[in-house]
Amino acid sequence: MGRIMACTDLNSLDQVVTADGQRFDYRLVSAALTKVVKLHRWNQKAMAQRMMQDLRVLALRELNNMNARSLAGVLWALAKFGGPVNPALVQGIFVRTKEELVSFNAHDISNVLWAMAKLCVPSDGLVHDIMDAATRRLPDFKAQELSNTELSNSLWAVANLGVEDEAFNATWLSVAKQKLPDLNAKDLFHTLWAAANLGIEDDDFAATWMIVAKLKLPEFDVQALSNNLSSAAVRGTTAPTVQVVGDASNKALAAYTPNGELRQPINQPFSKGELKAVREGKWSSTARELAVVKLALEVMEEQHPGYLSGKRFQYGTDCEVAVMMMKMVAFPGAPSDSQFAHGLINNSSGTYSDAMATAMGMKGEPGTVPLVKDFRLMCDKLGVELDVVWRRRNHPEQQVADDLSKVEDKEDWSLHQGVYLNVLEHPCLQGRRPTLDVFASGANTKVQGAYYSNYLGVGCLGVDAFQHPWVREGARREEQLAYIHGPFHLLPQILQRVSEEQVDCIVITPGLSGPWVALLSGLPVQATMEFPRKADLLVAGALVPSRERGRGSKRPKDPLQASFILWGNKQDSQD
Repeated sequence: MGRIMACTDLNSLDQVVTADGQRFDYRLVSAALTKVVKLHRWNQKAMAQRMMQDLRVLALRELNNMNARSLAGVLWALAKFGGPVNPALVQGIFVRTKEELVSFNAHDISNVLWAMAKLCVPSDGLVHDIMDAATRRLPDFKAQELSNTELSNSLWAVANLGVEDEAFNATWLSVAKQKLPDLNAKDLFHTLWAAANLGIEDDDFAATWMIVAKLKLPEFDVQALSNNLSSAAVRGTTAPTVQVVGDASNKALAAYTPNGELRQPINQPFSKGELKAVREGKWSSTARELAVVKLALEVMEEQHPGYLSGKRFQYGTDCEVAVMMMKMVAFPGAPSDSQFAHGLINNSSGTYSDAMATAMGMKGEPGTVPLVKDFRLMCDKLGVELDVVWRRRNHPEQQVADDLSKVEDKEDWSLHQGVYLNVLEHPCLQGRRPTLDVFASGANTKVQGAYYSNYLGVGCLGVDAFQHPWVREGARREEQLAYIHGPFHLLPQILQRVSEEQVDCIVITPGLSGPWVALLSGLPVQATMEFPRKADLLVAGALVPSRERGRGSKRPKDPLQASFILWGNKQDSQD
């Protein structure tokens, strides 16, 4: 043990492990794993990974001999180092932990909880067993003087694991209350963040935390301050809850309601400019996550006007930083304590908004803080309470949102905007403009605020065009004109619907060949316009699979044309 503890660099430790590793007992294996984690530097990653692999094999060999301290130490080292884990070793440690749980002290339990949260490995009820043991043995833990970091890490871990245990929450929060004056900025943040995300409602705790934060203001950095303020936003509510889960990928914003308030999910593909901003790092993942919340609020209000009033809009996301910023929004008038707010400003280089931007790592991205302000104003206008909850990335509902944000659609091509504008100048339209885009998305629609799509989005009138009318009942014919650029394999169905509803429309077709031609010839086509064979005649939307996007545009195999179908001039076309 002495030789391991005496090592001051990874090279010397490697020599010891190489020479004597096969003779290590469980205590030496645990000590060596911990030492690798603490000694390795960024440029020694390959050596450290090799040593960790060798030591994991030895740990598995010694597993049945390990005591509580060694089990906790090995699990902590595996979680701290990161990277692939040996499932047999981790599950074996879980089994042995259950067997040895009675001998675990406060430090061991803190390390195990933290490691389990970091590893994201199923534990078969071990978390509940540990929390129960910690609750029952609190007097012993107090006597052992659980460190501030171990306390805050334990609460942080339980919040991340998503386990609900009121007895554990109340017990450990009582210890946290006593230790608040001794916590540093990081521990204060973890403790309050955990209390908020565990749903703990304790005004005395919140008030004590604010007092401590004021006293320690000179010691805080801007990040800790703004993070803590945003955690303080969480408060209990009895309002009816509308649950929404969302995610943002590198090509779309997506959300859905697990309980069915929205009958279809939301998917808002990125525009060409937004895709460019993502590629160039000018639209961060956090900013995109914030945009999903705004999108979900707007779509919900469009689909069900007034429905959110008086309700709690609970949004689930796997982005911790977005949670912090949005909880600030949910805190009416935040920061409510002017002395604390002035302290935040005085300890930063600029205004409160600048401090928030800097704290969240978004300096130089001017759209982020105004977006947060928009949430505040929107929620106030709608009369809705915003509650944001963090979800683990592998949470089943979060996985649905993640998959939804990454959907692909090989039909997501649209007509070049310049060509489209030329179509609108055709004399047969006499200045009429489309009032409905029948097949579109929120990113490529030619008619803002009036389109059908495969998914809900801002301005979407319905999902699945064939389930909705293409002519508004009661409206004058000359006030309606549909733009139809749908999947070409659906042209027979499209033209059949045009005939049934007598839709005045512009239909994009691939030349004049196919089983749909006879249908088209029976319609009042006033004119046709063949398009130039431009290399960028069709523009790829964000949902087109990368293997089919090419450079983002293409020249179609067959010549395309626009057919102007106008029923009011049917007699003229027949003549």
